[in-house]
Amino acid sequence: MRILLTLFYPFLLTFGLAHGIISSKTLHNTNLFIRGGGNNSDNNNEDQQQQQKLTMVPRILLPKNWEKKKKKRAIILMDKFSDYHGGYLEQVALEVYGVAVIHVLSSYLWGYMQQEYPNLKEPNTMGIPSTKEGLKEWTKILKEKMGNNVKIEAIICESDSGLADAEQLAIRLKDATSIVIKKHNGFNEARRNKYLMIEEIKKKAPKLATMKQQICKTKEEALDFVTNELNIQLSQFPTTNNPMDSMIASSMMMQQQQQQQEDNNSLIGKGQYYYFQSMKNKCCIVKPKRGAASDLVFLVSSLSELEHAMNEILGTPILGEMGNRHDSVLIQEFLVGTEYAIDIVSRNGQHKVAALWKYDKRPANNRAFVYFATELIGTTDSIDAEAVCDYATSALDALNIKWGTTHTEIIVGQDDGVCRLVEVNCRQHNMDFAPISMACIGYNALDMLLAAYLGNTSNSKKEDDVALDWSLLPDRPVTRAYGAMVHLVTHAKGELVSVNEDALREIQSMDSTLDLEVYSTFLQPGQVIEPTVDIKTDAGWVQLIHGDASIFQNNYYRILALMPTLFFVK
Repeated sequence: MRILLTLFYPFLLTFGLAHGIISSKTLHNTNLFIRGGGNNSDNNNEDQQQQQKLTMVPRILLPKNWEKKKKKRAIILMDKFSDYHGGYLEQVALEVYGVAVIHVLSSYLWGYMQQEYPNLKEPNTMGIPSTKEGLKEWTKILKEKMGNNVKIEAIICESDSGLADAEQLAIRLKDATSIVIKKHNGFNEARRNKYLMIEEIKKKAPKLATMKQQICKTKEEALDFVTNELNIQLSQFPTTNNPMDSMIASSMMMQQQQQQQEDNNSLIGKGQYYYFQSMKNKCCIVKPKRGAASDLVFLVSSLSELEHAMNEILGTPILGEMGNRHDSVLIQEFLVGTEYAIDIVSRNGQHKVAALWKYDKRPANNRAFVYFATELIGTTDSIDAEAVCDYATSALDALNIKWGTTHTEIIVGQDDGVCRLVEVNCRQHNMDFAPISMACIGYNALDMLLAAYLGNTSNSKKEDDVALDWSLLPDRPVTRAYGAMVHLVTHAKGELVSVNEDALREIQSMDSTLDLEVYSTFLQPGQVIEPTVDIKTDAGWVQLIHGDASIFQNNYYRILALMPTLFFVK
């Protein structure tokens, strides 16, 4: 067991992008992928002109004995910033499969590096050329370093903001060069735009239930939709206070709530419904059409909250679109039920579920949807599992997703038991899920992804470095233990005086605790800390794994009780 102290410095951002030492939390702290990172100015043309002055050079890592290989293969890895996602894929591709790794930066991340670190050489030449001529030169450099007969098997993007570039790169390479990447999904904006995504599902898979939604540019348009389509009469001001903090502060209260209802064999996270059920048919969701990590997602119950939400969203940079800003908001009906996350890996249209997770999101610190835990659920013992997995794979078909990994979120209605899509994310689950998956299932989505693209031919002689055989992987995983990622929610606000070391030691010594990390901001006295309001502002995490349900459950309750006591401020 260990408590990790994560220290972030500007130069590490660059080095980490290339070498995989930076965690996704780093980028959350910089707001890179959330609040407009790439280029917060509206001068997109200037960035393109600047890029044309530089020669873009891909960063290439070659496996051992590359020159002796008869069949030379490679993958393009875009926006690698995490050692446990991109770093893991890089290492396994090189060592297990003997496949070269080509590192590139999306235009969004490249723009950020230009803006923040213009004098750092390598990352500022790792972008994707913006012109056809530049792409031809980029390909020439690639062949000079790797040889002419290299087959690029896949483009894998780790970041939300680079997904469009990853889709477009395969098309652009085919148009401008002799490189043809067959294992890709083409380009579809509906895979990122949350409004278009639901509309595409309605059109291509009309049998799938979907939520009501509307794009609105003005308060008047929004109010008309909420009143006439959602049948909600918003009050002038909020009529009730958020009861969250008192509910979370008492472990005893939560355990009493857990005993009062059954919830699809889940061991954690049932208390949230006592709040959300009371808000049914009284609220709507207001959020950007493009975003990530629940950023700028508001639960609105009054006119004042509606106006505040729209003011917060309008004019902010659009994730992944350099220079573009939101001129509208997305309003959706508020769904009350169990929210699942389904990690799926696809190989030429064959979809296999890697893991099924259940969110424990609760209102906290005056925000409606704060992550407290992400629990791994067995697909054979949850009554929702089959319907949720079937819905998710049908949604992928509707979006014409045939290759790669996806992270799909679905809510099963508490009253009607009907599945409805929240969103499909065409990237990995953004947490360190592999240790939990390995302990509870026996394999993980990242190894499945490489098996889908690269086959089951191992290049390694190590016994534990065995490539997965895609044909032997089940369509639905079976769990053999209980597992969860607990997100440390802080309620403290002010200058940090000290950390409750006794509480952290207690968490560390729990039977279920596999690992834990507290972020550096929350370990340095004198730092000003803020309450957790979303996944980007949590204080750290705890990985829980155990074979005994009661021990696993009781450890989680105890961590919840300790959360409000973790940090002392003044």
